[in-house]
Amino acid sequence: MTWLALADILATVPVDAQRHLDPARVDFYRRTIDRSPPVVVFETEDGLLLADGYQRVAAALREDRETIEAEIRLGSRADALDYAAAAGARQRGLTPEEVKECIVPPQSKAPSEAKT
Repeated sequence: MTWLALADILATVPVDAQRHLDPARVDFYRRTIDRSPPVVVFETEDGLLLADGYQRVAAALREDRETIEAEIRLGSRADALDYAAAAGARQRGLTPEEVKECIVPPQSKAPSEAKT
């Protein structure tokens, strides 16, 4: 695994992560940060994209950490979105499509992707 600077991960976050944080989960990760699984980051043509680990990143920031352990995958923004949706679906008992609706609001989708 690799250690990445939190600032580098957060520089390209495409969503309002604060809106989706669960304070209880962040507190849990604060207590277990050294035993937590690595976050998953995609290296894309647009830079690094965090696909799984927003709660852990928030915990690390609150613990005044500058870096976090990360699994880096090569791929596109679409690959990162698919991974994030699958991870979110597993964690919350939803379908990947339901998670994508929360991650990518309809107004930000390309016309060919938007529902009519």
